[in-house]
Amino acid sequence: MKKQTYLLSLLLILSYFCQAQAPQTRDGQSYTLTTLCTEYPEAVQCLSPNHFHISQNLTLLAPDTLILEANDEKLSFSDGVIITISGTLLTADRIEPILIQGDSAQDQYFELRFENAAQSLLSKAHIQFCKRILLINSNIMIRGCEFDHFSDHVVSYMNCSPIIENCLFHDNQSCAIQSAVNTDGCPQILYNTLYNNVLGNTNNPQINIGPGTTDTIRIIGNRIEGVASNMSGGIGIMNMYNPDVTHLLLKDNVITRNRYGYTQNGYRISSEILDNQFIDNNLEVNPNNGGSGVSIYGYDTTCTAKMRRNLITGNLWGVTAIYYHHLDMGTTSDYGYNLLYNNGNNGVDYELFNNANSELWAVGNYWGCDSEEAAEEVIFHQFDDASYGLVHYTPIYVPSSESVPDPFLTEINLVPNPVSNGFFTMENPTGEILKWQIFSSNGQRMMFGEAQPGTCRIVTKGLRPGVYFVQIQKANTFVTRKLVVQ
Repeated sequence: MKKQTYLLSLLLILSYFCQAQAPQTRDGQSYTLTTLCTEYPEAVQCLSPNHFHISQNLTLLAPDTLILEANDEKLSFSDGVIITISGTLLTADRIEPILIQGDSAQDQYFELRFENAAQSLLSKAHIQFCKRILLINSNIMIRGCEFDHFSDHVVSYMNCSPIIENCLFHDNQSCAIQSAVNTDGCPQILYNTLYNNVLGNTNNPQINIGPGTTDTIRIIGNRIEGVASNMSGGIGIMNMYNPDVTHLLLKDNVITRNRYGYTQNGYRISSEILDNQFIDNNLEVNPNNGGSGVSIYGYDTTCTAKMRRNLITGNLWGVTAIYYHHLDMGTTSDYGYNLLYNNGNNGVDYELFNNANSELWAVGNYWGCDSEEAAEEVIFHQFDDASYGLVHYTPIYVPSSESVPDPFLTEINLVPNPVSNGFFTMENPTGEILKWQIFSSNGQRMMFGEAQPGTCRIVTKGLRPGVYFVQIQKANTFVTRKLVVQ
C-alpha cells in the first residue's frame, strides 16, 4: 500500500508534548501489533519477540480492525498514552492471557477508550496499571479478563450496554464497574469476581450503576468482596433524572465484607432481588451512615423492589427501607423465604427497619426466631414509632431441613481427586438438581453448572494445574470441596 495513495489506517497522535501528527485512513484493513511495528515504528516498537510497546497516542478508525494475536504475550505503554478504538478490537483465542500494562515501576498509566466500537471483543487479557477503560456507545463484550492496579474506575460506560462476564477485578483505586447518573445503559454483569476495590477509600460501591434503558440490567452470579477499604460498598444503583423505568435483576450473587451490600436510590427503579447472599457487610464504623445488607431508598413509591430467597446475615442492618418505597418481601400468596438473622449493631438486632411511612409486606420470612413475638422484637415499624409504615410480616417462615446442613450434601465426593485425566464425577444422591461452581484459589469463578440426580461428569479441560474449590448448593445450603487439578 502506497501511503501517498491511501490515507493511513491509524491516526497516531503524538503524546502531549510533541507537535507532529501522523496521517490516517479508513481502508477496512485488519492490523496486528506486528504490522503496526513495521508501518509505524515511531509509535509501536517490538521490544522482544511477542512483546510490543506503544509510546504515542493511537486511534483505530472504523472500519479497520486491530487483532491481538494468540502468540502476543505482552503489550506495554508509555505514561499518559491514550488508545482509542473507533473501529474494532478483537482478541484471538488463546490459552494464556496477554499482559497489557503501564509502567508499574514509575506509576505510569495509560487509558483505553472504545467509541462507537460495538463489535469489539476484549478477552483473555490481564490489564494493569491503567487509568481506566472508557466505553462510549460501544456494546462490547469483555470476557475472561483480569483487571488490577487501575488508578480510576476500571470500566466506565456511557450510553451503551456492555457484557462483562467471567472477569476478575481486584486491588483497584476506585469502582470496578461504573456509569454516571446522567447517562444510561443496561450492562450484563455475569459471573465475575470483585475484591479489594475502591482502595482510594472514597464513598463508592464496587459496582456503581446509573439509570437503565428499556432492557434489564442483569447482575448475576458474581462474588463481590471488600475488606481493604471501610468505605467500599457492594452494589449501588441510582436513577435521579431518567424518565424511563430502570429494570434490574440481581440474582445468585455473594456480596460480603463491604461497607454495605446493595442499595438502590431514586425514582423509577424496578428491581428483582433473588437468591443472593448478603453476608458480613459491616465495615461502616458509624451505623447511622450505612451497613445494610439491602437498602431501598425511594424518592417516591416508583422505587420498587421484590425480594425472594435471599440470605442476609452479619450486617449492621438486615434490610432498611427509607423515605418512600414499594418493597415486596413476601405476600400471603407468595412467601418471601428470605432468611434474616444476626444483623445488628450496638447490641440490638435489626433485621428489618421500615424507616418510611410506606406499608411494607414481608410475609413468610425467617427472622432468626420461631415465634411472631420474637420476630416483632427485630422488626422496626409502626409499633415502634407512629411515623413509620406498618410491616405485615405474619405468618413467619421457620426453615425446615432444607435450609440446615443436609446429610446428603456432606456425603458428596469428587472422584478422582486429584484430577489428571480431564474430568471428575460427582454423585448426586439428593434426587434434586444441584448447582455447582468451581472457584480458583483467589476466588475467581472458573466454571459452573447443574448436576442432575445420579452421577454427574464434569470436564475440567481449560483449568490449569492447581488447587480449586467446588461449591455444591441445594436450596439454602451448600458444601465446599477442595479439588486438585494436575
